Amino acid sequence: MIDVNINHIDVKGQYIQLAAPVHVYGHLDSTELLTQYLTNDSQEARHAILQIGVDEAGRGPLLGSVNVAAAILPSTWSGLIEEQPLKDTPLSILTDSKKLSEKKRDVLYPLVQQHAVGYIIADIPAAVIDQVNILQATMLGMRLCTEALLEAVFKYLSKTKSLGTSLDKLQVEALFDGNRCPELNDAILDELGISRSSVDCQAWVKGDARHTSIAAASILAKV
Repeated sequence: MIDVNINHIDVKGQYIQLAAPVHVYGHLDSTELLTQYLTNDSQEARHAILQIGVDEAGRGPLLGSVNVAAAILPSTWSGLIEEQPLKDTPLSILTDSKKLSEKKRDVLYPLVQQHAVGYIIADIPAAVIDQVNILQATMLGMRLCTEALLEAVFKYLSKTKSLGTSLDKLQVEALFDGNRCPELNDAILDELGISRSSVDCQAWVKGDARHTSIAAASILAKV
């Protein structure tokens, strides 16, 4: 279980005290992580690309907080929505959350939490939005969710000695809904032993209607 309050952030080497704590919480299913993405074969670790979908909700309203979420789906469920990787799965109705009724989103919310390999939700309070502006607050939430999920994944793997060699083999695609990516904190990645070249950040315009991982994150953020 992941549950922390973040009171300050590091932006390019400068610590900034936040006007209010950012609540970051979620869960990583370590067993599914190993089953879905890392296996041992003849003493050598093989891997699939770990795709993290990230989306936000609440950026439009004048008042209130912004919620951001990140999700990792099982490897065979993660892909382009049009290719129907979710067919015959418990998430088969998952698509662009804006096209789903509130009732369907409420049904999907616990299912995404139950079946995701890992997920993170961040609540960015109004005080922080007023402090840094709505765009930067959204980018901050996307950054924190991505870093928290990466931290959970790599800290677990570093403790799993039999898979220690897989750390430098694991490739990550961070898929952000929208037209820009947040700047991840290189110092945090270095501390976790994550090569910056192993994390490919991608901006997906209308990504929640295009990729299952982003659509899953969209459900978590909206509900």
